[in-house]
Amino acid sequence: MKNYVAIFNDGNLTLKDFKTECREERWLPICASRNLHDNSISIPVFSTENTAHKFLCRNFDTKKYVCGLIKLSDDDILEISNSGVSIERLSFAKKIRGHKDFELDVFVFEVDDKPEIDSYGKIFDERTRAF
Repeated sequence: MKNYVAIFNDGNLTLKDFKTECREERWLPICASRNLHDNSISIPVFSTENTAHKFLCRNFDTKKYVCGLIKLSDDDILEISNSGVSIERLSFAKKIRGHKDFELDVFVFEVDDKPEIDSYGKIFDERTRAF
């Protein structure tokens, strides 16, 4: 099964930051959903790149911020769930931004190898400001 997740960006990261800071320091700012009632965190995971991209477009201002998708391995997903964070497998582009019960948040996922940010998602498109 494929595991696509969105990269969280609230405007603090530029494309250069993704390619240098995240890569060199070996971490990924993965998009998470925080439940406002119990403060629990879940990671929206998609099996298709198309659905993940729709999620990205529904929840982030892709014209204003650099956004992207990362493809994680099954081992990565297991490591995240073992850290106490829920994995929310979605077959639709759930809207979190503006929801009364949830908010977008970031889950910092540390990786052993330097991630190839460009190779995981689509080629960066200046028009949509997405990978």
